[in-house]
Amino acid sequence: MEPIQSQGNARLKEIRALRAGKDKESCLLEGPRLLGEALESGAQVRWVLHDPEEEGFIPLLAKAEQVGAEILPCGRNLLREESDLDSPRGILAVAERPSANLEDVLDAGGLVVVSAGIQDPGNLGSILRSAAGLGASGMVVLQGGASPWHPRAIRGSAGMVFRLPVAEGIFPESFCSEADGKGYEIVATGMAGEPPESFNLFGSLALLLGEEGGGLDPDLAQMCSRTLTIPLRKGVESLNVGAAAAVMIHALMGDPAPSS
Repeated sequence: MEPIQSQGNARLKEIRALRAGKDKESCLLEGPRLLGEALESGAQVRWVLHDPEEEGFIPLLAKAEQVGAEILPCGRNLLREESDLDSPRGILAVAERPSANLEDVLDAGGLVVVSAGIQDPGNLGSILRSAAGLGASGMVVLQGGASPWHPRAIRGSAGMVFRLPVAEGIFPESFCSEADGKGYEIVATGMAGEPPESFNLFGSLALLLGEEGGGLDPDLAQMCSRTLTIPLRKGVESLNVGAAAAVMIHALMGDPAPSS
């Protein structure tokens, strides 16, 4: 098959539509690692554009083809133009977004991490990665923040967004009502609260992380039973929300179980 050489190709147009947020059913995977994670998790990969000069991709492409993905060679220069990476890796793929509703996520119990207004997709991806790695059972993304399926969020999660149940676009009132009905304690992160180490996790807990800089919406904060705060040295006002989330989740979950 001849490599794609035209910027007007339909697949390249799909990539641009995804970047513009026009396609809410699919997600963009940049590089072999993200494609590999998607395939390992059982996500439905629709098609893959690849640099035919990169022979190291052959096993990964074969695996994608086995699950029904369309494999299309594409000119290296076009792949570079369409990539958002500083060092493009020669693979761009599109997969269906895995679906998880709020009830699915909350039914798992344990610790659920809630994005309550996080705006930066990279921060959200970092939190997803920490949540998956440290043992949280799922994540809820409330309306008004970054999407977990933004390309930068997927990259920031290192593909862990495919391994953690995520419910997106949830109204805050709906979340609080559903979580309360399922016996969750809802806690805020913020200033002048108690350290997470003093909190014993038992039952089900929802940890709310607010917008960078602005924190939690006051109305949402009032729905929380308590506030958790990371003690910091004098002169250090706060941590990046991604770093703070990792510290909080580790403190609440303890050491994660070793991988088998």
